[in-house]
Amino acid sequence: MIMSKEIIIANPIYDTAFKRLMDDMENARFFIETLIDQKVESIQLKPPKYSVPIDPEIDSPLSQLQLSDNTKFVPLNLAITTKSDAGSVQKMLIEIRKGKNSLDLQGFYEHLNEYYKCVDEVGDSWYVITIFILGFELKHILTPAVKIAPKYIDLSTKQPFFVKTNIAKQLTHECIIIQIPRIYGSFKTELEALLGLFEQNYFVDNNGYFKKYRQLLENESIARMATVLSQIATSDEDRRLLETEAPLH
Repeated sequence: MIMSKEIIIANPIYDTAFKRLMDDMENARFFIETLIDQKVESIQLKPPKYSVPIDPEIDSPLSQLQLSDNTKFVPLNLAITTKSDAGSVQKMLIEIRKGKNSLDLQGFYEHLNEYYKCVDEVGDSWYVITIFILGFELKHILTPAVKIAPKYIDLSTKQPFFVKTNIAKQLTHECIIIQIPRIYGSFKTELEALLGLFEQNYFVDNNGYFKKYRQLLENESIARMATVLSQIATSDEDRRLLETEAPLH
């Protein structure tokens, strides 16, 4: 039996709430692990030093992109390492971006090659995964969350095969797309429970800043995220900051 209670939370699709949520590394770890379906060994908000020249006033080359007038989201960058059951370690750069319409995504791939040049202090390369959080629906993708991963096919045999080497992975790009309008609250899986935080229903105000949320009590990770969003909703200072953002509609 699922135990839950109803609370008021800040809408995490807004930048103020989402950034606060991801500032907590345990929340960020759970968010990433659930989406990429891999155990995260280490995580930090900003990637290590790059070999790519970066303006010191700009966190990332992608921060230079022009977003639509109604979107002020600055991309979040997370450097993580994962470890397979066989013991191999993979370094990844996780780029989290939000888009209100298709214009917000234009130009992204023009700068993606800069990330493929990124190396750390010992010369190791990083694999890149982009997570797009979209405030609109993609016409032919009906699921709320989808992973688009490169597929390698031997042209001689026409058979797909697994790629282990970093150099091959760096020539491709993997992304995860979350479509906010297609999310309808469910507790069947941990992924559905996570996405349920972003469901755009049950608002308690006219602009969609705050909403009712049925909090799962037995899932500590979901409860931790819901608690952060609840604290924003009950803090006068945080509420004022959140309400400076333009309404979503």
